[in-house]
Amino acid sequence: MKQHGVASKKPLAVAVLSLLSCSAQAVSLDEATVGDFSGDGLAPTVFILDMAGASGTPGHNVLSGSTGRGASGVDRDYLKVIVPEGFFWTGMRVGQQTTSGGGIGAFIGLAAGPQMTVSTSAISAAGLLGWRHYSAADRGTDILDDMAVSGNFASGFAVPLLAGDYTLWIQELAPGSFAYRFNLTLSPVPEPTPAALLLAGLAGLAALARARRRSEGGLLRAPGRPLLLEITTQAIRPATAASSLVPTLTT
Repeated sequence: MKQHGVASKKPLAVAVLSLLSCSAQAVSLDEATVGDFSGDGLAPTVFILDMAGASGTPGHNVLSGSTGRGASGVDRDYLKVIVPEGFFWTGMRVGQQTTSGGGIGAFIGLAAGPQMTVSTSAISAAGLLGWRHYSAADRGTDILDDMAVSGNFASGFAVPLLAGDYTLWIQELAPGSFAYRFNLTLSPVPEPTPAALLLAGLAGLAALARARRRSEGGLLRAPGRPLLLEITTQAIRPATAASSLVPTLTT
């Protein structure tokens, strides 16, 4: 059990080494294996998601740990989740091992960026993308979309989440130690289809043609009349003449 509010220096290095030594068939992070996750939101334990997948299941990344209140205070876990380029974070399913202390359940919050800067004594969720209370009743449920709904001043977000850094904050205030397991899922960003590429190309050509017509139209002038004189004449027209070009606004 880590000390309340004190950063754990060892877990960060151990977690990184553990991830680097994982085989392609075992993309997971388990507190029982790497030691206590960080209790400091400014130095969270790193969890790099991978498409290889845990247990050979593509895109599945399993996070396992425990939280609760002990003699030294609340055991909070902070994890920096890295979504690699070319992939979406599409879900977070609650595992069958997950428990809580009863009542409203344990808490999980999500912030954008590599750190959690929201205070543990905050009275609102301002600064979070989203949050949720979870319990054993949520086993087998994907809660990422539930967290996405803004509430109590959390900003909310859209699923799937894009590539980048995110920080999870997990805690249970009830006395005891309560296990959690979450399956964080990735999906590759879909490649554009040939039809989509063709449509995008046609749209670009059409836009180029419109721009060319507008450019050519701006150079039209009376036969034999110098272009510079035409531009100068238009620029010094009386206000009454210019006003006739402005559409009449009606209420």
